[in-house]
Amino acid sequence: MAAVAVISPVLGAALEAARPQLNRRIAEVRTGGAGFEAATLTAFLTMAVDPIAMAVAAVDVARVTPAVQAAIDVALTFGVADPAQASRAALLATTWQALVSACAPLIAADPARVLGMLGNAALHIDRSGGRSGEWRDLMAVSTAQLVSMAGSDPRVDTSSTVEQLAALGQLLAWRAGLAHFREGALAAGAALPESVAVAALGMETAMTWPAVAAALHANPWWGTPDADLATGAFTGLGGAFAGPPAVVPCVEGFFVDGRERHHLLIADRYGAVLHASSADEFNAAALEQGRHPAVQLDGSQLLIGPRTIGLDLPRDGLRAACNQHTVAVTSPYTHAIRLFPLMP
Repeated sequence: MAAVAVISPVLGAALEAARPQLNRRIAEVRTGGAGFEAATLTAFLTMAVDPIAMAVAAVDVARVTPAVQAAIDVALTFGVADPAQASRAALLATTWQALVSACAPLIAADPARVLGMLGNAALHIDRSGGRSGEWRDLMAVSTAQLVSMAGSDPRVDTSSTVEQLAALGQLLAWRAGLAHFREGALAAGAALPESVAVAALGMETAMTWPAVAAALHANPWWGTPDADLATGAFTGLGGAFAGPPAVVPCVEGFFVDGRERHHLLIADRYGAVLHASSADEFNAAALEQGRHPAVQLDGSQLLIGPRTIGLDLPRDGLRAACNQHTVAVTSPYTHAIRLFPLMP
């Protein structure tokens, strides 16, 4: 393996101890057809793997070499040695840097699983239109709380805490914008210590998890009566819609005609996501009226019960469609869909 500059003695010793295995792994990558640049890998090791080595050494020095081997294996799988994958490498590096301190005991115990799980979660959230930076910051805080509680309870083993880390990641991925995770996230929250789950969603600490989960299951906008969310943009500017979209309600959310492609839009208090759909699904759902007696358009204003919202759009062509929980407003003058809670 090529010499690595500006690294800690801890990482240097681990690289030396694992030299034969790492050389074989790097040879596999070099011959596998993906781009490979030694200097790019070296930079990643310095930036992202060295902090892991130092954090694990503070927990159990005997676990440093396995942790470094696992980190490099995961990193190579992500393509961090390929300059063309710079954005993936940066996402992985910033995720590990932010979470290594809180996760150090878990990385020491099961490095391949924990490091791979954190990297894959950040990548999935980013690719799905979620807020990966917010997820990373929330994970750092909540993981520290989770690990601290586990460490103070001799009945809790590390493997169960790793399972809880996965549940926490799912819960916070929902909070970071992946609205389609809601039901799964609420189920995952039940596997966490109650105080961790409640705090992870930013709820009042006096609340119980069953109460929080029941409220959010019944109403995805619960606690945010004044929410005002916008989603969608022109394809020429990186968005999903070739023209001003049309929407029709469905149980899950709304089917959207984006003029070239169709989508399923799912939205709640934490964000909105678009999934691929079909014209047949849109046309079948269009048979429903999508109206609600509490929702009206008055010129360029939207009335939802006692709430009045200025839309800053011409009144011509404004449309409001409702499903059980949400009002979606579209206009021929914008590619964005405005979303509001129907229920208080």
